[in-house]
Amino acid sequence: MKRNLIQKLIEWKDTTERSPFLLTGRKGTGKTYLACDFAKSFYDNYIYINFETSPEMRRIFGGLNPGEGESLTDRLCAYYEMPAELLAAVPIILDEITFCPELIAALSAESCEMDFKGVFCLLLTSYRDELPEGLYEAFGAFCGELRGLEFDEFLIASGNEWYNDVIRGHYTAGKKIPEIVHNELLTLFEDYLIVGGMPAAVNEYLNMESTVNIPEQHRLLQGGCYAEIAGKYSDGDALKMRQVYETAAAQLLKENRKFQYRMIRKGATSTLYHTAIAALVGNGYLRTCPKMGDETQFKLYFPDVGMLHSQMALSVWEEENARKALLENYVLNSLENAGYHPCFWESASQAKIDFLIEKDGAMIPVEVRPGDNTRTKSIGVYKKQSDFPYSIKISSRNFEKGEEIEYIPYYAVFCL
Repeated sequence: MKRNLIQKLIEWKDTTERSPFLLTGRKGTGKTYLACDFAKSFYDNYIYINFETSPEMRRIFGGLNPGEGESLTDRLCAYYEMPAELLAAVPIILDEITFCPELIAALSAESCEMDFKGVFCLLLTSYRDELPEGLYEAFGAFCGELRGLEFDEFLIASGNEWYNDVIRGHYTAGKKIPEIVHNELLTLFEDYLIVGGMPAAVNEYLNMESTVNIPEQHRLLQGGCYAEIAGKYSDGDALKMRQVYETAAAQLLKENRKFQYRMIRKGATSTLYHTAIAALVGNGYLRTCPKMGDETQFKLYFPDVGMLHSQMALSVWEEENARKALLENYVLNSLENAGYHPCFWESASQAKIDFLIEKDGAMIPVEVRPGDNTRTKSIGVYKKQSDFPYSIKISSRNFEKGEEIEYIPYYAVFCL
């Protein structure tokens, strides 16, 4: 599967620097596949080490002492019996690096370059929250987070790559896509809402040419999440995290999608559960969207819209609320993947804006509408409080750009 992040890796490959590249992302997003596919595409050979599955490698590469001049490169040369100049031509993939604490301890912002003398090294981890504070940022341009496939990546995987150029071209021009193409894209988008972007589910969809077995794939992925939580946290913390996760879909199925502790269990409070929520968000199991001006109020979304769709199937829900929840979840993910930090807004009179994003030097309102009915009073209420040049409305409606409103179809959110 072609991933957008491959471009960052190519730029890293072409640089004259020899700093390592740090690739993060929750399990199941395809980090290992991307790293190995990249290495096979551009090099004759590569070295792959997984510290989670290989105790021997943890033993061999543990105990690094950069303070005494020893580097990871020295250990690699000794283990593989390779001269340093030959090792410099071979990319090295170190997977799940947090399972080797000694390696993490040696990976300070000051010692990165020294520890990797002249080699191309890809560092992978599913647990970014376990890295030393500030380390991810210290890698600068040489880092990236892999998430589930965005809709444009889904189109590539399903053999419809040519649609992406069409979408981007019409988005830039603000002109409508021919109706037949518009309807084809809406149909593909409906499949995406069910499948989501987790590679295992996308593969199942492509192999079966159907969505019938997708919920089973999502259950397997969810089971993996529960197993990770149980393995990493105490019984009490793991129980709280699981309780929060299992109510996340029900929270979104309410008309008011703000997170309510009472839905977890009677007597649940922020004091009891804020650590569990922070851990779920920090590990990428859930995503949060705060209220503008009050981060104690927030919504929790799934990092994959397909996972939410399968979770909703286990609940009794009102169809319009469920549709709105799915679309909001999809848009939130797309906005975050594009680098925005969305928040939501609401007034005392119950006017609501789904998302606000900082764009073009202003806080731009983004409204998500089921179907093609985009009329709402909330934009007018927000306009009285805060000035903005235009608003964005996301719906099944075709492209259209006016002076104050930009209409964007669901399938084009990745263009923002």
